[in-house]
Amino acid sequence: MKDNKLIAEFMGMTRHDHDDGCMIQMTHQGNEVVLVASMKYHTSWDWLMPVVGEIESRGYWFNRIIGDVTIVDDNGVIVISTPYSVGGHDMYYKAVVEFITFYNMENEDELTSDCCGASTCDMDMGICPDCLEHCEFTNEEE
Repeated sequence: MKDNKLIAEFMGMTRHDHDDGCMIQMTHQGNEVVLVASMKYHTSWDWLMPVVGEIESRGYWFNRIIGDVTIVDDNGVIVISTPYSVGGHDMYYKAVVEFITFYNMENEDELTSDCCGASTCDMDMGICPDCLEHCEFTNEEE
């Protein structure tokens, strides 16, 4: 369920304010409530293939090499490699989840120390890696 929510957010759904078991999907008719339990990314090619398409639209490509699924960037650098598992869908699902986790980390807002300017993406950072003091880390846009 947690991985399906991760995929749903990547695909543009938002979390429901009052119910952790629901997500909100914007449609042409308005907002639609989608039950997390009804999501089938983990079992259905019909649900998973649009996610593969979305990843490829962002400049990454899927390759299946002797049972492994890899995702490479436009420079041919492998960013995700999932070893052979139970079957085709399972391998792609695992690669998608790993990719989204990677992608979210790569695109996190960087935090900057208020005392010495050190930067990190670790939201729980308390001790500055540069000056070894307790610093407050803030988003530069704030």
